[in-house]
Amino acid sequence: TGMLARGLKGVRLAVGDRCAGLVAAVNELLPEARYQRCMVHFERNVLAKVNPGNRQWAADALKAVFSMES
Repeated sequence: TGMLARGLKGVRLAVGDRCAGLVAAVNELLPEARYQRCMVHFERNVLAKVNPGNRQWAADALKAVFSMES
């Protein structure tokens, strides 16, 4: 709320690690802003669930998916 008190306006996008408290704060304090999950945190979370022997393959696959044109 400190930045809002200092006059922050027009926020259209907030990026974070999907922490429940952060998502709730964005929804409450910046209702006009969209929330996007940070892709670095997303990738780390996914790779933490992958068997260590398959992590490089999974990392390469994720990078290929995220670099595709939509």
